[in-house]
Amino acid sequence: MGLRPFCVRIVRRDSAAARACIDAWRALVAPLAQLAAHSTNLMLLYAEYRRTVRRVRALQNVLLPEAARALREIESALDEFEQDEAAMMRRAALSAVR
Repeated sequence: MGLRPFCVRIVRRDSAAARACIDAWRALVAPLAQLAAHSTNLMLLYAEYRRTVRRVRALQNVLLPEAARALREIESALDEFEQDEAAMMRRAALSAVR
């Protein structure tokens, strides 16, 4: 371990107090390393969550309205085509009767 606890500089290394301090330091550092890893993972997850929220808003506010508008235009064009076809059929029927 590259870091040395501050109490080792104050107390002689071969004393029981120094050994206790070193053991306490090691017991503290291991969970802190795990905590740092979890903290980093949480920060990355939060950043991904924020990106996802922005994408969802873009879908809701931009893409879905555009798709709905395009669908309405297609339905309108199909209705118009059906009306034109019905009128054409009526004219053909009238010309066949004459």
